[in-house]
Amino acid sequence: MLRPHSLASLAPFPRVDRASADRRSRSASAVPFLATSQRGRLRRRWWPVALVVLALTAACSGGGDDKDAAQVDPPPAGTPSTMGSGTYPLTGVPIADPAKAARQAVAVKIDNNSAARPQAGLEMADVIYEEFTEGITRFVVVFHSSDAGTVGPVRSVRPGDPNIVKPLGGPLVFSGGSPAVLNVVRSVGIRQVTENDTDTLKRRSGRRAPHNLYTTTNAMYGKAGVGAAPPAFSPFLGQGQAYAPAGVAQITKLSLSPAPGVTAAYQWDPATTVWKRSTDGRPHMLEGGAQLGPRNVIV
Repeated sequence: MLRPHSLASLAPFPRVDRASADRRSRSASAVPFLATSQRGRLRRRWWPVALVVLALTAACSGGGDDKDAAQVDPPPAGTPSTMGSGTYPLTGVPIADPAKAARQAVAVKIDNNSAARPQAGLEMADVIYEEFTEGITRFVVVFHSSDAGTVGPVRSVRPGDPNIVKPLGGPLVFSGGSPAVLNVVRSVGIRQVTENDTDTLKRRSGRRAPHNLYTTTNAMYGKAGVGAAPPAFSPFLGQGQAYAPAGVAQITKLSLSPAPGVTAAYQWDPATTVWKRSTDGRPHMLEGGAQLGPRNVIV
């Protein structure tokens, strides 16, 4: 089963016990966040605030000016990956489908309220950003190298989202937003797909609004139009290439509070070579029975 390549989460404050999460977004207010990547092991980090990068299959190598950043590289195992024209840009995994490698990335806002769980489709994402909003968190889920038959629940856009999505070059799919935020998204040239497009986003029976709006990657790509492949998420380490910079300590568990109303923990699972996530003290399960488990985590 494929796993999300990266998961990032935005935290309201810098934290010493920064831990788990999903891949980091560049928020407008430079809010620290968590980020995780699941398929390739990353080489470099770019973000202007302190972060932790957990690299699992293709390892990350440190870079930039993050003086407080720590990186963790468990024993290498799992999917080999190298950086180059033969790999997917967001994961570092060797290309299996040239058509997918050439297409643009699509990003979609996903609810992370307790009433929205279990979510659908996150295990097929390349990168997931977790951002702080209104006391809880939401996900910006990025698809490129894999597809998902059901994705959701889809929620509204927030002011920091353009800073995450614009560098990817593709559209942002969301339920709606305030006029001011919609103007921000429009002004930076991001294509918007909202619930007004009822062919792309549909209400689902059996779930209460607003946690019942869903889509598919096929529907999102059908609306996305023509676009270029995203830039590389990061350089990736090659097969068998270890990440061992000075001052790095190996760990097997991380925990933090990405928002006042949310706790998150990641436990390294050597059997599956992923960081299994728990949210609010419970395993973060997805539709279909998979537990959310990125291969890399960046805080």
